[in-house]
Amino acid sequence: GFHDPNLGHASDTGFEVGAPWYWNIAPNQDAVIEPRYFTDRGFMLSGEYRFLTRRTRGTFEADYLPKDKVTDEERYRYLFRHYSSPRQRWRTRLIVDRVSDDRYYQDFGTSLGQTARQFLRSSAEVHGVGRYWNLALTADDFQVIDESVLPNNEPYRRVPRLMYWVDRPLTDSGLSFALESELVNFDRPEGTIGTRADLYPNLYWDLRRHWGFLKPSIGYRYTAYDLDLRGEEGDDTPATGTMIASMDAGLVFDRRTASGDLQTLEPRLFFLYVPRKEQDDQPLFDTGEFTFGLSQLFNTTRFTGSDRQGDANQLSMAVST
Repeated sequence: GFHDPNLGHASDTGFEVGAPWYWNIAPNQDAVIEPRYFTDRGFMLSGEYRFLTRRTRGTFEADYLPKDKVTDEERYRYLFRHYSSPRQRWRTRLIVDRVSDDRYYQDFGTSLGQTARQFLRSSAEVHGVGRYWNLALTADDFQVIDESVLPNNEPYRRVPRLMYWVDRPLTDSGLSFALESELVNFDRPEGTIGTRADLYPNLYWDLRRHWGFLKPSIGYRYTAYDLDLRGEEGDDTPATGTMIASMDAGLVFDRRTASGDLQTLEPRLFFLYVPRKEQDDQPLFDTGEFTFGLSQLFNTTRFTGSDRQGDANQLSMAVST
């Protein structure tokens, strides 16, 4: 049946009236269909469909304006989300997010978050988990909807992107081998494109007791490229390798208060050493600096992505209670 009508006004669309109609299709499916009328734009049909099964769930949202009175063009938006677990320890994700034109959210957006968006991301993922490993195969595509973003500053499509992680104990005493690896192809209409391989094998010893923990680690990170420079000068196969060594240690002191509560005092030290390596010949596909926060005190790099590895010779000291 019909819900309460929606009423509104905006300078770009004029007065708006909508009549949402709810349809209980089945115990695991429903939909909301809403005819909407904008005095300055015309008639729009909006809707949302939801479904849920034992192994899947998803939603589909859409807006459709056959003919905009102002632009004399067809306007639309659609967003499809689908999640599934086809097998035990395996899951999939598909998100498709698109609009008809760059100004859609400026004209029909209902929040600052929508009107401020620079691009829409669509992605697909297959993710598997084993006892000691994780595997993910993904693809990312972007629709740029901010006219101020130049073609050479658009985000890169990552099609495909393969990631594989291993974390396997070698002995009963806490010695383990870990591997972080990634193989990804970057593409966009302008600028340097290519493929990047990133490998970070490392050994660590994780000793944890009631009084605290000790975790030394040493590894080697290797990043290599196969680039299409598209006429630009430079090395089309740059590569960088660097050692990463760290020591993480902490103590745990605890006491009972007069009221019977438990209070702890936990000092922690984290030392990181990474020698400096020149990386100016490597492109910046998907890498930037983290916003500094608490987690950065204990991280082995200050960069997101794999195009840069920060050098370091630093000690972090912290205490929590």
